[in-house]
Amino acid sequence: MEFQRFGAPTTGCQLSGIHISGQVLALGYMYELSTRKQILGSCRGLVLFYYHVGQFIDLILGNPSTGIYKRLPNLEIPNSILEYITSRFLYGFGYDASTEDYLLILVPSPLYIYPYVEPRKIHVFSFKTHSWNLYDTNVLYEDWGIRFRRGSLFNGALHWLVYDHKCHLFILAFDLTQRTLSEIPLFHHHFDVNPVLSFSVLGECLCLCLSDRYRYYGMNQIWVMKEYKVQSSWTKLIDIPIIYPLCITEDGGIFGISEISPGSLRLAKFNDKGQLVDSFVYYGDQALHFLNFTSGLYKESLLSLPTVIGE
Repeated sequence: MEFQRFGAPTTGCQLSGIHISGQVLALGYMYELSTRKQILGSCRGLVLFYYHVGQFIDLILGNPSTGIYKRLPNLEIPNSILEYITSRFLYGFGYDASTEDYLLILVPSPLYIYPYVEPRKIHVFSFKTHSWNLYDTNVLYEDWGIRFRRGSLFNGALHWLVYDHKCHLFILAFDLTQRTLSEIPLFHHHFDVNPVLSFSVLGECLCLCLSDRYRYYGMNQIWVMKEYKVQSSWTKLIDIPIIYPLCITEDGGIFGISEISPGSLRLAKFNDKGQLVDSFVYYGDQALHFLNFTSGLYKESLLSLPTVIGE
C-alpha cells in the first residue's frame, strides 16, 4: 500500500516528514543552512528541491522513500534567472507518460522581462534529453502571487491559480503530453469577500481553501471540483480551520496546515466534521511560520532517479 507524506523544514535543511499515521520521519538528506529553499514539485514518488545558498543555486532530485538524492547538472540557465524561479515564474515538476520523461516547467510572469527568457513562452526542460523546448502560450493571465506559483500536478497536467485582465480568477492548466495551456473555470463567487488562501489537489480533486473569517473566526471553506473541468461540479466540502489542506487521510479526515496565532503554524488533523483530532507543533528553531515553511505531498515509491545527460 502507498502512504502519503509531506516534508517540513527543520534546523538548517534537514528534511523531515510526517506519515499520515502521525509518525515523525527523518527523510535522510541534509543540506547547508539555506537562505532560500523550496519544493518545486513531486511526481511518482520523486521530489524536486530548490536550494539557494549564498551565490550558489542547486536543484536536487530525490526519492525520500529510498533516501537517494542527486544534484542536477547545469541546466543552461543563467544564475540571474535561476535565482528567481520561485518568485517570478509559475513553475512545476511533472512526468510525460508518452515519452517516459520527467519535466521541469517554467512559465515567465508577464510582470517581468528577462534578457534570456522569451516572454509569453512556456519553457520545458526535459530530464531525458537535458534540453529546453519553448511552447507558445494561448491564454492571457496575470500571476496571483508567490503562494500560488508552484503548479499542482493532477490528471497529467500542472495547474496554477491566476487571474485575467478583469481580475477574474481561474485555473491555468498545462497538459504535460500535449504541451498546451487551457482554462478551468471556478465557481461563481465574490472572492474579494472570501479571499483564496490556498490552491491544491485534495484526494482526487482540485481544491480551493477560502477565508471565512468574516463569519466564523478561524474557520475556512474547503471547495473541491468533483468532476475535472466541469464548472458545475464545484462543491463546498467543509468548514474547517485549515489554511492549506494537504491530504485526505485513510479514515476520511483532512490533514493540513492551520494557524496557532497570526503567522504561526501547526500541522493538524481534523475529522470529516471539522473537529480537531490531533496536531503537531514545532518549537524553537524549528517553529513553523509562513516565511520558513515549505511542504510537498508525495506517495512512497521505489522508483530509481532518472539519468540526466550531463551528469
